[in-house]
Amino acid sequence: MLAALTRPEVACAVGRPLYFLTGMRADGEISPKSARAILVVCLDGIGNVVLVTPFLRELRRNARGAWITYFEELQQLRGMENFMMDIAGESKEFYRLLDDLLNFHLRWIDQWTALEYGGLHFANDWGAQTSLIIKPETWRRIFKPRYAEMFKRVRERGMDVWYHTDGQVRDVFDDLIEIGVQVINCQVPVVGRDWIAKNVRGRVAIRTDIDRQRVIPFGSTSEVKEEVHRTFEACGSSRGGIVACGEVGPDVPLENIRAMYEAFREYGTYAA
Repeated sequence: MLAALTRPEVACAVGRPLYFLTGMRADGEISPKSARAILVVCLDGIGNVVLVTPFLRELRRNARGAWITYFEELQQLRGMENFMMDIAGESKEFYRLLDDLLNFHLRWIDQWTALEYGGLHFANDWGAQTSLIIKPETWRRIFKPRYAEMFKRVRERGMDVWYHTDGQVRDVFDDLIEIGVQVINCQVPVVGRDWIAKNVRGRVAIRTDIDRQRVIPFGSTSEVKEEVHRTFEACGSSRGGIVACGEVGPDVPLENIRAMYEAFREYGTYAA
């Protein structure tokens, strides 16, 4: 049964989100294009508020894909310490592994893009708390062209590229946008709200991350709502778009989860 549920065509049916427009469930008579704000509650327990903008012109099925891709797979195959030494040594065997896994992913992309989704999701945690875990120039030389090849394959099939990365990733934000990422999910408080507002807002859609290191688990409900407000102000733009998302762990009080969703509804609209 588990194997069947992980097949893409089954995930399409099982993982389909529920759409609510202005508090009512959407049906065939209600068009997402007519709504300024849409609350999306996925069956996997993650809720998103998607603001319809010129960039994200219509709400199609959620972006599907995998949460652990490429870099994460490489370090799990080799072990983190060995993998970091691989990057430092750049042996021919290492480049063979990089290209073999790239070809695997291109085949994987071909299977996903044959299905009716709006986008394909990739996830690699490239940032530590204060910087990338490797030098930016090393990332650009080794990994950027391989990501570019994967993202090009997705874009050629008419799908959006969604990309998640935790940590401080300012140094490669421009690179990710350049090679085709259209929706970025980053740790907004770590990257910096002011920096995002100045350098990123309006260039790409931001799938937010409400401060899960401090505010969501340990703050008051009023602090949670204020954090959502500050995040929306920094990231939201009618040119880029915003997908409101807050990651919730087992240490988060229920009242803070409720406050986050209430703030999503309260601050989830703005003038086009």
